[in-house]
Amino acid sequence: MKNSCLASLVAFILMIFLTIFILASQIKNLTAPQFWLKALDKNELLTQLSSSVDALALSQRESGQENLNATALTKVILKTITPALLSDQTDKALVAFFDYARGKTTTIDETIDLSIWKENLKTQWPIVAPTVFRAEYDKLPACKDGDKPDKIIGEEVVINCKSPDLSAESIEESAKNADLGPLLTLIPDQYSLGDLVKQNQPVFDRIRLAFNVVNIVFWLSLIISLLSAAGLIALGWPNWRAISGWVGWVILIAAAPFLILELFNQKMMQVVETLLSSRLDQNITQVVSVTLENFNQTLVQSTIGLTATLACISIVLIILSFVLPKYEPKVSPPGFK
Repeated sequence: MKNSCLASLVAFILMIFLTIFILASQIKNLTAPQFWLKALDKNELLTQLSSSVDALALSQRESGQENLNATALTKVILKTITPALLSDQTDKALVAFFDYARGKTTTIDETIDLSIWKENLKTQWPIVAPTVFRAEYDKLPACKDGDKPDKIIGEEVVINCKSPDLSAESIEESAKNADLGPLLTLIPDQYSLGDLVKQNQPVFDRIRLAFNVVNIVFWLSLIISLLSAAGLIALGWPNWRAISGWVGWVILIAAAPFLILELFNQKMMQVVETLLSSRLDQNITQVVSVTLENFNQTLVQSTIGLTATLACISIVLIILSFVLPKYEPKVSPPGFK
C-alpha cells in the first residue's frame, strides 16, 4: 500500500460499516413478510395450534385444573376452521402489516373475514361438537369423593372430573343442542386491521420509525462500505496482491462473527429449549421445541446467504493475495522522470 496508515484507517472504516451493513441486512431479512410466511408455512400453523391445545389440556388435566368446556370449544373451533382459509387470511394480514410498517403503504386496508368461519361453525357444530365433548370428557380423571363433576366458578360452569352423576351421553347431548347464538353474536363478521392500527397508533408509529431507521442505516452503510472498498483499491493500485489481502481480511473479520453465530445457532436454540423446559410443563415444552426447531431452520436459511457469500469472497481474495505475483514498481533510470 502506498500509505499504510491511511490504508489502515480506510480498512477500519470499511470493517465498521460493513459490519453495520450485514446487521441491517439481517434485520431487513427477518422483518420481511416472506420470512414470516415461510416460517408459518413450515410450522403448519393449524397443526401446531391443535398440538398446543392438546399439550395445554393434558398439563391442566394432570394438575386438576382443566375446564372441559374451554378445551372442547377450542378444539371444535380449530376443527371447523378451513386450513386454506386460515393460511390465506394470515398471509394477507402479515403482508399488509409489514407493508405498512416498512412504509410501502400509508394505511392498512386489509380486513379479516370471519363470516365464513362463523357459518362453518354453525353448520358443523351438531356434527363435530358432540364427538369432541364426549372424547374430552372421557379423558377427565374420576371425581374424588365429595367432588361435584360440575362447579360454578364466577359465572362459568367448569367440568374437570368424571362422575356417575354426569354421563358422557348427557355431555354429548348437551353439546349437540347448545345454543351458539350468544357466542356468534360476540364475534364480528369482519375485523379491520386498520381499526387495530388506529387503536394503537403510537405503537405503530414507533414501529414505522424503527423500520425507517433500519432502512436508512442499511443504504448508508452499504454506500460507505463501497466507497471505503474503492478507497482501499485506489490506495493499493496497481498492487492487486496487496489490494486482495487488505479487502479480503476486512470482509472476513466483518462477516465471520455473523457466520459463526448462524452456524452455532442450533446450539443456542438448544439452550433456549432447556431454559423453557425448566419453566414450562413437559407436554407444552415438546410442542414448543418442534416449533422452535422449524423456526430456527427458517431463520438460518434466510440469514446465512449473505454472510456465507461474503465469507467465500473474502477467502478467495485472501488466497489471491498469496497466489498473485508480487508487485514490482517500475524504477526509472537515473536522469529520467
